[in-house]
Amino acid sequence: MINIFKHKKVFFGIIAGVVVFFGYQMFFTGEENDASVVITGSGGQSQSELDILRLLADIRSVNLNHDLLETAVFLSLEDYSVFIEEGPTGRRNPFAPIDGIVPVVEGE
Repeated sequence: MINIFKHKKVFFGIIAGVVVFFGYQMFFTGEENDASVVITGSGGQSQSELDILRLLADIRSVNLNHDLLETAVFLSLEDYSVFIEEGPTGRRNPFAPIDGIVPVVEGE
């Protein structure tokens, strides 16, 4: 049996080579899994269109119980929102140079 501690640099070099090889195989070769590829389903619709239609149908089938809005617990909720009064607005473009001020450019 090879004494691993005696040939430590060779051992770690081989391990590093194997890791690099498998890393290359995983990331640069193998199956192409491109997310921009559109898979067409029935009727000429893409898979994403079918998913959206399926989600829309699921949303339409949701029934809300309106009795919840009339319960004592819901009616006891208080509104703590704060209304912000209209105030003076700033400049149209805050990053535009101010008239009459010359910007200082360093290095000139």
